[in-house]
Amino acid sequence: AGASTTWENPQTGLRGTVTPVAKAFAGESGTCRAFLATLVSTARTDWYQGRAGHGGNVLSVGPGEPFTPPPAS
Repeated sequence: AGASTTWENPQTGLRGTVTPVAKAFAGESGTCRAFLATLVSTARTDWYQGRAGHGGNVLSVGPGEPFTPPPAS
């Protein structure tokens, strides 16, 4: 997997993280990785899972699926 990357948009107040969750693999658009992402707003936190890859200078993000994380133990 890998380390999480945080991001923030000061214009919208949205922020979140993107975390790779598996080793890179060969996909249709080149090297890809599966990821989990959060989108944090003032009202709620949404979780998404998907895959992203790039071939040449093109970054393509696969359709993220809404994801409900397991409850904290």
